[in-house]
Amino acid sequence: MNSSLILEHLNVYYHHQPVLWDINLAIPGGKLVAIVGPNGAGKSTLLKTIIGSIDPLSGSITCLGSSYKKNKKHIAYVPQKEAIDWDFPITVLEVVLMGVIII
Repeated sequence: MNSSLILEHLNVYYHHQPVLWDINLAIPGGKLVAIVGPNGAGKSTLLKTIIGSIDPLSGSITCLGSSYKKNKKHIAYVPQKEAIDWDFPITVLEVVLMGVIII
């Protein structure tokens, strides 16, 4: 199996309190995967740890064969937001165009 994301013995703590412990996961390339669980289960913490926003206490994360930092231009992460400002003066097209590089 050729895995795009591998987590091995991942442990994440907040203020000396364990949040995720001994997480082992291998996600094959080209697969659609969902992370499902109740509020407070650690879903966002897991994703933030994978992208390097939170440092794990121990364990390893391999993404596309090396670290996320080396491959971040190939990976997208959209954080959740609880409130939406429907009066924000921008269209969907303008948001999409922010990510377009014109050469």
